[in-house]
Amino acid sequence: MKLEQLQAAFVQELRGDDNVALREQIVTGKLDPAQRLAIYRGNGIGACRKALEQIYPVCLRILGDAYFGQLALQYIATHASTQPDLNVYGESWSQFLRPLVAADGALSGLAYLPDLACLEWHYHAAYYADDDTAIDFVALQQVAPSRQDDICWQCSASLAVMQSAYPLLAIWHGNRGENTVDSVAGLSEPEYLCIYRRGFELLVEPIDGSSYELLRGVLQAKTMAQLGALATSQDLDALLPQWVQCSWICGFKLAPETR
Repeated sequence: MKLEQLQAAFVQELRGDDNVALREQIVTGKLDPAQRLAIYRGNGIGACRKALEQIYPVCLRILGDAYFGQLALQYIATHASTQPDLNVYGESWSQFLRPLVAADGALSGLAYLPDLACLEWHYHAAYYADDDTAIDFVALQQVAPSRQDDICWQCSASLAVMQSAYPLLAIWHGNRGENTVDSVAGLSEPEYLCIYRRGFELLVEPIDGSSYELLRGVLQAKTMAQLGALATSQDLDALLPQWVQCSWICGFKLAPETR
């Protein structure tokens, strides 16, 4: 068996699918091939579960060790790690939770949980995001007036925005450390949050709906002309300098010219 085939067969076994050809290559001893492979499989599952616990500590606290562990095993069985770095594992946890919250009676009263998981993922991802470079103001000043509508601002690699019908910030703060939130009511208006890193400090801040729409547009690489359709010029003139100053915006590029 070639190395590439051996590696593929080993991954198959780690995912719980028997590979007869691989098992025939394993020297037996006190443990048969299935038992030997089960050790690696158990270690892999344990590492993935530990990663989920570290990324989603508030979800873990709300669900409890036992139930979180059950859900984690279900998730791991259907969402294999595809990267050697487990810090990037678990991004789809919130999508995994969404149908379960709707269908599982044990999760009644936790409708906010998928949104909370999304917040925790952004917070985790912000920590590991690449460092940003400073905006090139000289190059920005050299953009011709005819091309200024084609400017696409670039956000900090750590920045993410989200909205929720629940008071996520209060839930998140209320279930960290020694705090506990027992009940959660929906909001009359959505809550908008910005998650980012400043130096080594991770921050979650509330923003208004207009800022949310504009920042989402920036993250989607919309041009200045397209951003102008999302807000008044007064909003853009006021917000863009603030975002540059706090390093939410750290660069720009020009969209291709249309002919």
